[in-house]
Amino acid sequence: MPTRRTLALVTLAALALGAPVAARQEAPDALFGAYTLTPGFLPDPFIVSAVGGGPLDSASLGLPEGCLGFISEAPTAVFTYTEAPSGFRVFFLGDADATLIVEAPDGSTSCSDDAYGLDPALEFQGAQAGSYRVWIGAFGAESATSGYLMLTEIYDSVPGSILTPLVNFVTSLVPAE
Repeated sequence: MPTRRTLALVTLAALALGAPVAARQEAPDALFGAYTLTPGFLPDPFIVSAVGGGPLDSASLGLPEGCLGFISEAPTAVFTYTEAPSGFRVFFLGDADATLIVEAPDGSTSCSDDAYGLDPALEFQGAQAGSYRVWIGAFGAESATSGYLMLTEIYDSVPGSILTPLVNFVTSLVPAE
């Protein structure tokens, strides 16, 4: 497994040679699991208990402007759609201020901070089939945030108001304030 120093040197060499920084690389296994989904999955929302944060400052990784927080080298979770969904939303409800970074199957990166209170959320319309690699960031290299990473295709579901087509499915998750 490459060390942070090795990754930093490879990134600097790529920049110096004019190579694209966003080139997709093999990543370590997801820390809190890899999940395969089909459009219309149940239960919706799909919920993963996770802890975000890590030693890497996302602002120094060549990511798009606005990508904040300290993350791990490995993604927090990976969601793979076997067929293209019409769209979905991914969000994190944590016990502290958190950020969200998602790499889509085409290698593009999207980021969020404070979409709902202190909780990040990203929406993907006309989404592609393939793997979405998700990182949860914390504000500080020694900080961590625990909570629930959620993926939903129900567009009225947002942190603090989670809807589901399942009868008697109750959530009482409250976003960090």
